[in-house]
Amino acid sequence: MNIILEKIGANAKIAFQKKINNKKKNQVLNDYIKLILKNQNKILIENEKDIKIAQSKKTQRKLN
Repeated sequence: MNIILEKIGANAKIAFQKKINNKKKNQVLNDYIKLILKNQNKILIENEKDIKIAQSKKTQRKLN
């Protein structure tokens, strides 16, 4: 999934530098929506992992 996100970011940077019409822009945004919805569970699982790690680090700091 990281490779996909890197490609999306690279393509977004290129697209930002060029003028595109509204139809193309809207299609890209709709594609992003579809990808996010398709990967919604994976995203939420990874976010939960990040939260647990952050909470653990915060707890460890308090103990030191």
